[in-house]
Amino acid sequence: MDTYEINARNRIQRYPQRGHYDKATVYSILDAGLICHATYRHAGGLTTTPRLYARRGDTLLFHGSPQSGFMRAVAEGQEIICSVALADGLVVTKAVANLALNYRSVVLFGHGRLLHEADEKREALRAFTERLAPGHWQAENAPSSRALDAVAVAEIVIEQAAAKIRNRLPDDQPAYRDLPLWAGYLPLRLTASKPQPAAYASPQARPFRVPAFLVAETPPARSDD
Repeated sequence: MDTYEINARNRIQRYPQRGHYDKATVYSILDAGLICHATYRHAGGLTTTPRLYARRGDTLLFHGSPQSGFMRAVAEGQEIICSVALADGLVVTKAVANLALNYRSVVLFGHGRLLHEADEKREALRAFTERLAPGHWQAENAPSSRALDAVAVAEIVIEQAAAKIRNRLPDDQPAYRDLPLWAGYLPLRLTASKPQPAAYASPQARPFRVPAFLVAETPPARSDD
C-alpha cells in the first residue's frame, strides 16, 4: 500500500486538513530530517532520546552502544515511537498572539530488531554513512569485525505513521493591519558552515559530498494550507 492506515493513534485531530498519510510525504520528511526523538519504556516509565537515523525503504536504521536503553528496548520487542520535525519558517504577524511556525513533521510507530549478522550490520552502517556523509565509506575505512562487534545496529519497521504540515503566510485581522509594525515570513532551513578539517586529515583528500538534507530547499509558504 502507498498510504498508512488511519486509526485512533495516528489520526490528525487538530487541523486535520494538514494531515498526510501517504508514504511519499512521510518518507520525504524523514529524508529531510537529521535527528529524530525516539520514545520507549525504560526504568518503569517512558523516556525519549534524540538519535541520528537513516531511512532504508520502510525502515529506520540506528546505531549506538549495545548497553543503551534504546537498544535494549528494541531487543525486548518494545514498540518504538519516533518523531521528526522540520522548522520551515517563522510566521511573523503584527498581532503577537498569532506568531507561528511553518513546519513539516512525522510521528511513526513500529517494532524492530537488532541486527546480528556481520554482513547485514555492515550494509546497514553503510546506508547510515551514505545518508550522513555521502561518499565517505571506502574499503579502507569500513568497520572491522571487531568494530562491528562493539556497536549495536537496530532496524525499526515503520508500521503506522502520519505527517502534519503547516505552510501558511501571515494573515492579520483587520484591527491589526494598520499598525506601524512589520509582518512577514522568514524561511528557515538546515545549513552547514565551512568544514574544519582534522589536523591529521590528508591535505589532498576532499570532503565527502554534501548530504541531501543540507541542500534541500524549504517549501514556499502559501496563503492557505
